[in-house]
Amino acid sequence: MSLEWMRRQARLISVATMVALSVGGCAPQEGELGPISGENASEEPTEGTTVDEVTNLTHTSVKRQSIGNCWIYATTGWIESQRAKYTRTTANPNGEQVNISESWITYWHWYKHITDGSTSGEIETGGFWGEAGDLILTRGWMTEGDFIPEEANSEISQRQSSALNYMNTSIRSGMLSTPAARANKALVRDELDRAFGLRPAIIAEMDTVFGADGARTLETARVSRQFIKRPTELVIGSARTSTGSTRRLNLSDVFGRGGSYWNPDLRSGTYAWRSISYPSDTTGRARFWQRVLKAMNDGHPVIVSWLVDFNALDSMGNFTMTQLNAARTPGRQGGHLTVTEDYTVDNVPGFGTLGIGQLSAEQRNAALQGTLRFLRIKNSWGTDRPDRASHNGYYDLYADYMNGPIAWKTSEEPNAPTRQQTPLDQAIIPPGY
Repeated sequence: MSLEWMRRQARLISVATMVALSVGGCAPQEGELGPISGENASEEPTEGTTVDEVTNLTHTSVKRQSIGNCWIYATTGWIESQRAKYTRTTANPNGEQVNISESWITYWHWYKHITDGSTSGEIETGGFWGEAGDLILTRGWMTEGDFIPEEANSEISQRQSSALNYMNTSIRSGMLSTPAARANKALVRDELDRAFGLRPAIIAEMDTVFGADGARTLETARVSRQFIKRPTELVIGSARTSTGSTRRLNLSDVFGRGGSYWNPDLRSGTYAWRSISYPSDTTGRARFWQRVLKAMNDGHPVIVSWLVDFNALDSMGNFTMTQLNAARTPGRQGGHLTVTEDYTVDNVPGFGTLGIGQLSAEQRNAALQGTLRFLRIKNSWGTDRPDRASHNGYYDLYADYMNGPIAWKTSEEPNAPTRQQTPLDQAIIPPGY
């Protein structure tokens, strides 16, 4: 679990009138670890058919995180899905399968927190979608094949894990063991370059663009680049403007501008995606799901933040209260961010149960009036692992689990007290929904 998330959550609870935070960090890793898609990814209808997948989302390969940075994997998966959808054609129904480097964002996340004084004993790997957006806006993005070529086709980044061990050792007893050393930005960059095993060509370009100390940002850099890409250089969608014309949207558009310390996912901008909190009342929750499912119906990969209790996970890859109640005790827990893929709803007027398959446009519209049974999400826990069943890397979050409440442990201590907590926290949706 992310200690930083717990600290922020504790501050949040002390201010009851504040809006709930997005979940930062990730569920415990313990072996968290490309090419395999969701089980519906190859079922695109041929041109001219009258049916479609429930949500018609297009995803890239499932990856497996090796450290607690699920928020970065959720963000890159979200970007990659939108790019794939935007570039999809009859000849290439899966669209461009761009592989954005999570390690690149991780590098700059660590740089920021080491140099700003918020890291002392060890690196905090947790964060937020909005924080990832701000890092991309200021540092750009890079493909994995350019940043760490050895991991271009890997499901898991072993380099992130080894880099974390290297940097934590450096902070505890090595080159970065003093506050003065951690304030030396050039020294921090040198250590990060060694930790990630970067090629001389990548280091040279980073020096040219950001300076050897990393003090410059991409927003102010006016130099030639080969590997580092600006956020404006990746078009991931289009939108109608107020004049009726069509505008191509890039990463700067959809990230907008940053929120606040209390809610970094609260963005501003005409085309910026925004976070919406999960309400506590039945009516509010029904409206919440209508907004989320409608966005998914229109092909948008919504991000959801939620609390993981592994005792709620059954042998089929489903998180349910039935499974958690059978366990009688909380399991390993942590905050988590994932990207949505599909859903199933019950009690749909005129249809009954709809979902996970191919539906007509009429059925998709009717589905918004149903009762959510489960939400299928693309996860960052890998595709095939003996300790964690899944649907080829996808998981089903049942409504009863998302509603909870669950007994949430207030710390990582074995006998820590618990409080009642709703597992689902927020969703990040496009404007207009």
